[in-house]
Amino acid sequence: SHHITKLLNLLSDILYYREIDTSPILTDYHNVFVEEAFRHYLSRKDNKNIILLIEYLRIAYLKDVAQDQSNQLLFSIVDTIDTSYIRHHSMRSKKLQSDLRINKVKEGRLLDTFDYVLAIQKKEQKQFEHLCHKARVLLVSHSVSVKLINEAKPHTTFNIGFIGSSMESNVYGVNWFINEVLSQLKDHKIIFNIAGDICKKIKTPLIEKNRVVLHGFVDKIELFYQQNDLIIAPIFSGGGLKIKTVEALCYGKALITTSVGSEGLSLTDDAFLFYDNKEQWII
Repeated sequence: SHHITKLLNLLSDILYYREIDTSPILTDYHNVFVEEAFRHYLSRKDNKNIILLIEYLRIAYLKDVAQDQSNQLLFSIVDTIDTSYIRHHSMRSKKLQSDLRINKVKEGRLLDTFDYVLAIQKKEQKQFEHLCHKARVLLVSHSVSVKLINEAKPHTTFNIGFIGSSMESNVYGVNWFINEVLSQLKDHKIIFNIAGDICKKIKTPLIEKNRVVLHGFVDKIELFYQQNDLIIAPIFSGGGLKIKTVEALCYGKALITTSVGSEGLSLTDDAFLFYDNKEQWII
């Protein structure tokens, strides 16, 4: 059925003249070794009165294992992180591969196999309530500690920072900022510092000119935030609350993001700015 589903998706893309979508589907994440290990764990006699918490829909197949192996499953919970079908459409709008190709109907049916669905922001809570007919949707807001840091020592440059993973939406946004914004700023005292796994995906002539600095993984994230005057999150695709924006604000940093990057944050406060075109960013 896995190969048939992939073939049908491919034929659908061709039939409707869409760009071929190679994003993984649910069965691509099915790992028989993980399944067997989980089955073995549940077979232990001391495993009774099980509460199953699944993080991400892509490993939802483990719920079937729990139901097959035990009649002691009290209830099941899925921590969604974000609305998968909306995330997929958003990523594809920028011609990026998403982490899960799924449609609205299939996501709703899958969510309904659980007893509880967790949402981390009110907008997603409403989306899930619309999708689900059986499962109960609970709002569990993301919690981050406020960690105000001391200002950096006086310096002659203006430091802009970004920290994140190598997800395609991050790579797209950072490359956009470098090519469309930073390259247009003639002030060479503006330095763009990048940290995290994303560094292995960034290549630009501005690195040799010391205008873009790749830090890779940083041991002390507090120090990275302290050394940057401004944090940016140029995210144009994806779904859900962007933890990187919440984190920057909790460190007391000035933040510029996009309308997508600001999703889940209150737009009534003056804590951050969000712009969607390069002219606004440059000004």
